[in-house]
Amino acid sequence: DHWLAQRTLDLVLLFVPIEGAFADALRNAPGLSEEALGKRVVLVSPATLLATLKTVHHVWRQEQRNRHAEEIARRAARLYDKLVGFVTDLEQAQSALQRAEADLQRAFRKLSSGRGNLLAQAESLRDLGVEPSKQLPAVDSADEVVDPPQSSPG
Repeated sequence: DHWLAQRTLDLVLLFVPIEGAFADALRNAPGLSEEALGKRVVLVSPATLLATLKTVHHVWRQEQRNRHAEEIARRAARLYDKLVGFVTDLEQAQSALQRAEADLQRAFRKLSSGRGNLLAQAESLRDLGVEPSKQLPAVDSADEVVDPPQSSPG
């Protein structure tokens, strides 16, 4: 029964092709239109057919727009949820990059600045007579040679 109820029409148009007969029927049975409407039947004559069809067309278009609006709202909610996830991922990536940059800066400081930095210690080994097969950059130019990349602000 539920399936059958879903498959029924909201209204049925009953076309009476002779305007005079339609007028006589309404005159002889004044409650005919209301009774028919109660049974989901709309009485239509040649004079009212075009207006009735246009009304039905507009109602269908409005119903279709409403269905589209509901679908747009569902899709917009999914899009918004995706955007929230994307922004969260971007914020996490930005934090990870900031931590990595701080770690990189600390490593470069250990390598090339301050007392006892690694480059200075390595050069002091050469001063003690160690003869490496490769040459380190000079301690004075270490900042130019090993400057870490700087991230752009923002």
